[in-house]
Amino acid sequence: MKYNRQEAYRYEFKSPLSCEYYMLGSNEQKPYKGDIINLSQEGLKMSAGTELTDEQKISLSFTVFSKPITVEASIVWKKKYGDRWVYGIALDADDTLQTEITEEIKQFVKNNQ
Repeated sequence: MKYNRQEAYRYEFKSPLSCEYYMLGSNEQKPYKGDIINLSQEGLKMSAGTELTDEQKISLSFTVFSKPITVEASIVWKKKYGDRWVYGIALDADDTLQTEITEEIKQFVKNNQ
């Protein structure tokens, strides 16, 4: 199998990581709850009870290890599983935030072995 070093590392959580998100471009600014299944510096997979539209923009907040992270993101794909929706989400993260996410994942892994 060929390995692409340009591809971001994706960490799969043993237990989903709780998150909160807001739908951008909507008059309704209520928080929704979700669970992060896996995470990389460029995107994540999230499970939620609310259906979002394709390409919906959201503001997503979560803490991997110790530092709270808030980032805007876009829904790339979605799939229904029972009474929940699973989403592929692209993060709109600059280089600094991507580095912070990577460092948080490293700290999480180091402290949860």
